[in-house]
Amino acid sequence: MDKLSFARNNVKKLKDECGGYKQLWARLNKDKEVNRRDTQTFTNLVNRGAYKAELIIQLMEEFGLEDVTLGEFFKGEIPRKPKD
Repeated sequence: MDKLSFARNNVKKLKDECGGYKQLWARLNKDKEVNRRDTQTFTNLVNRGAYKAELIIQLMEEFGLEDVTLGEFFKGEIPRKPKD
């Protein structure tokens, strides 16, 4: 298993929660109009595990993951809070 597989799997779980890459991109970029080129670029970056700090911060803020450490994000499972 490569070094980024946990992070990639964690982001893909968040993608599944949203309903797909397009919906995840739209949720993280609320001020931009959804277009095919940007969502395809985003999909490629997620699949490659090319995560910039900006993306990680957006994911943590948008999905309420402020309590998740970078170690948990990159090396283990993100503990999900039960939905009320």
